[in-house]
Amino acid sequence: MSTVLAMSVRTLPNLDATRDFARRLAVDLQIGDIILLDGPLGAGKTTITKAIVEALGGAEGAVTSPTFTLMHQYQGAIAVVHLDAYRLNDPADLDGLGFAEASENAVSVIEWGERVAGAFAGHAGLWQIRMQHAADGARLIEVAPPARCAARWNEPEVTDEVVVPVTPISPALLATTPIIIPADADGRDPLTRAYIANHRQTCAFRTLSWQWLVMALIVAT
Repeated sequence: MSTVLAMSVRTLPNLDATRDFARRLAVDLQIGDIILLDGPLGAGKTTITKAIVEALGGAEGAVTSPTFTLMHQYQGAIAVVHLDAYRLNDPADLDGLGFAEASENAVSVIEWGERVAGAFAGHAGLWQIRMQHAADGARLIEVAPPARCAARWNEPEVTDEVVVPVTPISPALLATTPIIIPADADGRDPLTRAYIANHRQTCAFRTLSWQWLVMALIVAT
């Protein structure tokens, strides 16, 4: 890939996550955008293209890899040009396919995009996406968005997990600070009174109460 200013890296654990990624990408796409999509065979390039076409109002089922025809076009709320550059030897080969005219009013997805990346140097709507196989069937994906989307795509991913910061207690403080349980108005330990009131009639009270009372006395002193 060519040099980029911002790169977002994430892991897609399964096929559903790959489709979700493509749908999120589609939200940010504009007419005239070019997506250079690279990765080994089976990485999910065509899966991403299908989800983009569907998200932009086209028929996902109509999407096939243009390995032999080289270029397909899909209609939708926004048209999608789908090109396979694997057999192209030079960016100039795009001219013979009529790519410039087809892509002018569409979003373009180019599989094996590195082979023709030179044709889009400085393009304001250029997306560079590279996929790799990862462990357990996951995919590692790198995204270099156009400048207008760089801030959004480099934000941390939002998850449902809420992390609450906890200030650790110093072991020295624990060792030197006594634990004090205040007595009630009659000068008695309220925890002991509550325990007896709640468990007086239970077997647990009869068999375990003396251990609990000893522990309460130790803590109180």
